[in-house]
Amino acid sequence: FVLKSGIHATIAGVVLASTIPNTTEKYDGSMLKELEHRLHNFVGIIVLPTFAFFNSDINFGDVTLSSIYSPLSLGIILGLIIGKPLGITLFTYIGLKTNAFTLPDGISLKDIFGLSLLCGIGFTMSLFINGLAFTDINLIDSSKLGIFIGSIISAVAGYIILSSKYKLKN
Repeated sequence: FVLKSGIHATIAGVVLASTIPNTTEKYDGSMLKELEHRLHNFVGIIVLPTFAFFNSDINFGDVTLSSIYSPLSLGIILGLIIGKPLGITLFTYIGLKTNAFTLPDGISLKDIFGLSLLCGIGFTMSLFINGLAFTDINLIDSSKLGIFIGSIISAVAGYIILSSKYKLKN
């Protein structure tokens, strides 16, 4: 109803969230923090990826092997799975060698590399910039495909590297 009234649904969500009391006399602790805690995994694992996927409007009907190997798709894929990790890890290494900073105890460059792979999951912002950068539908679809594939590869690779050290709990 709010959307049909002309107010964007995102604004309605923000207004609704601002009405949740932070504390009450009947509730022990922060009601808002408890709600955030209970929704965190559901939103992070199901809602956000589902929203990002369906909002991307990728047309898989036109996907062929040659569209994956198009210069634009391949450039985006390589940028997400090689460029971001290389840049983040390299500058972290340089910062360590020049004593600009130190890593926290128990954190190694392998951890930084695994985390930098997760930085390749640039789905939402990448799609936003894609919509601003291109007007040709073929370029838009080709870059969306590259973003989708690069983000998935980055997520899986980062998970594998980090889970080898940090045994993830259920």
